[in-house]
Amino acid sequence: MFQQQVETIKHLEQENHALRDLSLSNSSGTAASGSGEIDPEVSRKDRDRHVAKELKLLKRTIEEMELRIETQKQTLATRDESIRKLMDMLQAKGWLGYLCQWLLVTVLISFCLFSVCLSVNKTIK
Repeated sequence: MFQQQVETIKHLEQENHALRDLSLSNSSGTAASGSGEIDPEVSRKDRDRHVAKELKLLKRTIEEMELRIETQKQTLATRDESIRKLMDMLQAKGWLGYLCQWLLVTVLISFCLFSVCLSVNKTIK
């Protein structure tokens, strides 16, 4: 799961770079068509400002992803603890006891459903 999140982050970074490159090419094209010449200093400042914005956005995205990862780790740890407790209970009581209890509940539920179906069938007729 962690590996998948790392791959997602890499994919988002690649998309971010592609969008940044596209945005930079569009802003350069606008500057060129408007003035006839590209002022290297203005172009560099615009590019630096845009890159700074993108870096800030990327850092915020990474922070959010790290928070999600930490939350998922806590969720998984809680789930693992619940599974461990359930396994301890099953081992303490014995598998046969829980199997019999499960079968009894299943039979009771089936009987109740069957009774309801009969009642509905009688009501319909």
